[in-house]
Amino acid sequence: MQQATGKSTAALESWQQATHYYQTLGDRDAVQRSTLQQAQSLQDLGLYPKACQTLLSLLDLSRPDCQLSAEELDAASQLEGIGPETWLSLGKILQILGKYSLSQAALLTSWQLAQTQTPPPDLSGLDFALGNTAQALARRQPTPPTPFELSPAPTAARQRTVALEPITAKPSPATNRPPLPAIASCKSRPNSSGLASSSLSTPPKPNRYCQKLTLIWRRCP
Repeated sequence: MQQATGKSTAALESWQQATHYYQTLGDRDAVQRSTLQQAQSLQDLGLYPKACQTLLSLLDLSRPDCQLSAEELDAASQLEGIGPETWLSLGKILQILGKYSLSQAALLTSWQLAQTQTPPPDLSGLDFALGNTAQALARRQPTPPTPFELSPAPTAARQRTVALEPITAKPSPATNRPPLPAIASCKSRPNSSGLASSSLSTPPKPNRYCQKLTLIWRRCP
């Protein structure tokens, strides 16, 4: 009643007294049930390491702050008289404390013990706790890098030396070609007035025919 109404401290004291009373009677099952209730009251108060230590007392383990190894937990799973509810509660607390490997081991022990009982007990939240623990373990594993191939850096041995052919100046084709006969005879051709250029006392005007012909000849390869 006290635990249900939020009076976790008063409930814890009541369950501690009940556990002491059942221990004097030698009622192991009652001791286990009252110890589970103590652990729940400690969780309600936010005292998770203390709740874990309280449950470990049922496994004959005394570890401050719930510092235990996987070998110790595996050896404790062989104890008789520890019900699946105790392992379920321990697995949930270990999960909250971030001890995911130990939490998974405790939850699997709870599931295995439940399968041996007929009918199997109603372990509310076991599947959910196992899923959360498996997800937390998967997140802790490093993600493998995406494989990719890098091109090796070029080395002096792999670099090819390209020999450049020296560029030499080639003579212009127009300088070695003989002048066209038509251009050679341009000086003797009559101009637009019909008179030879040699008979004029003044410098003759440029012959347009010769100019066009010379321009075409120079452009030719």
